[in-house]
Amino acid sequence: MLRLIKHINVSDFNMSTSLLSPNSHIRQSPHNVVRIHGLQNSGTNLLAKYLQRHFNLYIDASGWKHQLLTLHYCHQYPSFIDPRVLKIFVIKDPYFWLQSMFKSPYEVMSIRPPLTVNDYIQRPVKLIEERGGAIYRTPIDYWCLWYDRNIRIMDHYKTPMIMIRYEDLLMNPIQVMTELEPFLHRKPDTPLTIIEEAAKSHGHSRNRQQALAYYSNKENRIKGMTLQSQQMIQSIIVP
Repeated sequence: MLRLIKHINVSDFNMSTSLLSPNSHIRQSPHNVVRIHGLQNSGTNLLAKYLQRHFNLYIDASGWKHQLLTLHYCHQYPSFIDPRVLKIFVIKDPYFWLQSMFKSPYEVMSIRPPLTVNDYIQRPVKLIEERGGAIYRTPIDYWCLWYDRNIRIMDHYKTPMIMIRYEDLLMNPIQVMTELEPFLHRKPDTPLTIIEEAAKSHGHSRNRQQALAYYSNKENRIKGMTLQSQQMIQSIIVP
């Protein structure tokens, strides 16, 4: 079973640990084009808003930012592996991600309509036909496979990549943007400000104050999850 632990220690998902970590190929200069990559409900729209508001950069949107990459797809959309393009991955705590996906699954649908978050966690999921229709054993298996494969492809092509944790971007956006500056090789064009409005208009999106209240409450992380669901998640993401 594919595991993400080689790249990301899930125990790092607490409110005091930064997960902004560049790969070994980051030492390029300078990056005028970036790609934002991440699963649905992981904060990619929020990051795009911060970059568009503060930095004079081109955000390449060719292809699908939620794509589980293959070599064929990367050759079809070469900016995914172009070493001149900085790839910025956004990742959310897997427990919170599952809660978000149960609420708004987008293209990652349960094979049967889930009545509870446990239904969504424990059942197979299928990508909609427009995205290939592949079926995965559970959504958390898909989460692990998605980040593991995509990061491995970045490493294979020696393309510069950095990963940002959604929780850091939400709670300390000025610090995250400041830490990004050396990798972007530029200062912001406008003073860094906090975005308070919702990052997207679809999917029951929260504004920043609503999101802060929700993600600061650790009880929401496992709300409605049975012990069986929690143990299943741990067995998949922790070796």
